[in-house]
Amino acid sequence: MRTQRLGMLFLAVIGVAATSVSQTVTINFDTDTAGHAVPNGAVVDTLYSPWGVTFSPVGSGGCSLGLHVFANADQPSGFGSPPNVVSLCGGGYSSDIDQNGIGLIKASFTTDANQVCIDVRPDGSSDNAVINAYDVAASPIGSATSTAGATQTLCVSAVGIRSVQFSGDGSHFCRFDNLKVDFVEAIPLLSWPALMLLAVGLCAAAIWLLRKLV
Repeated sequence: MRTQRLGMLFLAVIGVAATSVSQTVTINFDTDTAGHAVPNGAVVDTLYSPWGVTFSPVGSGGCSLGLHVFANADQPSGFGSPPNVVSLCGGGYSSDIDQNGIGLIKASFTTDANQVCIDVRPDGSSDNAVINAYDVAASPIGSATSTAGATQTLCVSAVGIRSVQFSGDGSHFCRFDNLKVDFVEAIPLLSWPALMLLAVGLCAAAIWLLRKLV
């Protein structure tokens, strides 16, 4: 009975080594990961890689600025967090984008996420946005479409999201800001050296009890 209890305790301690928790990252395109201001027209492709997020264009890149993702200060009053939105068009160009003419923005993640959200502002009453989610094999696992003409936070949820792509749906133009990613990751509650020492101690105690029982 004592050895069984020790074994159960050992398994419980090992189990806490990889408890699944959620961590939310919000990217406002106004400041970088160190809190420094992001200038109008800055390329943000790898700017937020310390937070596990990188950006790339998908499609034609119709602003003729090269294939990058930019922080753009062409932000409508009252939308998002000033001064920047995210766009396939850099400083000096309109920041609104559509899927068919300009392309989509892809956000890729180093670990799995279970929800991704982006603020959306359509240009007109008939415009709407789309966000598509993909797993580690780049297979589609979810999609969401915003309400036409509505400024809103658009979210897609799924298990194992490793990238999303968003833009104005079809030929509809929209602006985007404040990407929020809910990551799911394993965080060790005890260091592995500490766990090993504890495991050795438990094994030694189990051997001692077995010898006493024999």
